[in-house]
Amino acid sequence: MPDLRPRPLFSPHSSGPQRGRLLLLGLALLRGALGCGPTDCAALGPGPDRDACYLERAPALFRADFEAAAAAVDRDVGDPLSRDLIYLVVSRDVDPSNAATCARIVDPQLGERCRAYVSRPHLHPRGAPPRGAPLQKPGG
Repeated sequence: MPDLRPRPLFSPHSSGPQRGRLLLLGLALLRGALGCGPTDCAALGPGPDRDACYLERAPALFRADFEAAAAAVDRDVGDPLSRDLIYLVVSRDVDPSNAATCARIVDPQLGERCRAYVSRPHLHPRGAPPRGAPLQKPGG
């Protein structure tokens, strides 16, 4: 039986791929703190900057139009681990009751972590939409 205990996303003893995800997360936070970069992530050239832009803006993009944001992430984010991390953030912050978001995650560990989170509604933030409810746009 798999170990379904919640684990932190990152630890001081992270492996190579986890360090890469931590670096992407750090880049996204730095970009947000500095307020730099174009509003349209697709305008950036392929590479880590565009991946970090999508990671930073993922919750807002997915809240506005889930399917369009998913298509853009699938098309524009080159690194599969970055794409998986984006979907993990979306499943946690945008629609924690939607298991379909977890199905988009390729990495087995991140996919399992996503499914474990989705299956535990007591971990979801208050005010999260109930399972199957349509997402509402911010302010609406």
